[in-house]
Amino acid sequence: MELQANVSQFLSKQLSQGDNKAVTLLAIHNSGLNDLNEQAVALFGDKSANVNIALIKLLANDPQYHADIVNFAINSKQAKSISELSRAPANNKLVSTPKHEQQIAAQIKQSNNPLIKDQLNALLNSDKKQW
Repeated sequence: MELQANVSQFLSKQLSQGDNKAVTLLAIHNSGLNDLNEQAVALFGDKSANVNIALIKLLANDPQYHADIVNFAINSKQAKSISELSRAPANNKLVSTPKHEQQIAAQIKQSNNPLIKDQLNALLNSDKKQW
């Protein structure tokens, strides 16, 4: 138990310092700790696609953050982040809602970036409607 607390404290400090955020998020994900999710979710929208992808991987395992993940990916300007939504380890737990589908369709119309449009179309036209 003490080791887990030490690891959690170390990773929390790393997130606060902002150095190597993506690596720290992946370390949190790999550790299986979920007590840092609340601290981590504040990083959504980081300018680094790697940070946002690591966040999707981390938070996909926690249903409390599924709406945050989907909303971020729908509104993201990072094609890699949108693509990660369909590859998240817990992707079968993220379910599309009619509201999300409307938001995706609206974002497709607004976007001028063909890569983002392609990624959003892939999400919208997914047969499973589960990400």
